[in-house]
Amino acid sequence: MAVNPVSSATNGIDLTALNQKSTSATQKTDMDNFMTILMAQLKNQNPLEPMQDKDFMAQMAQFNSLNELRTIKTTLAEMTKSYQNSYATSLLGKQVRATRDNVVIEGVITSVSTENGTPVVYINNQRVALSSIIEVSGAAK
Repeated sequence: MAVNPVSSATNGIDLTALNQKSTSATQKTDMDNFMTILMAQLKNQNPLEPMQDKDFMAQMAQFNSLNELRTIKTTLAEMTKSYQNSYATSLLGKQVRATRDNVVIEGVITSVSTENGTPVVYINNQRVALSSIIEVSGAAK
């Protein structure tokens, strides 16, 4: 069975709390920047053609949408990392084929680890990136 690899993963550290703090700080900074720009618009608007309430509301809605999209992006990245780690672990004891330095390696996955945030597996004591697996045959022969 051919496997389409997923490209990036976490280093096994739970980054959820860190990302939430970072995202919260970023959102506060973004909101501060947005309010600064909005105040500058109000101060410098043409008195003969002032901004309409609906324009302010549209800008606020766009800003809120942008923040929500950033939150969704962060959540999807965390889910992808979690999936990749789970997938790598599920391959333990499986017979696989993978490529490493343009050479096909066949064998049983004996261990799984993460290096620089990317899951790696060990086949016949050789380190192989999870994304290099091209076929999973099933249980060890």
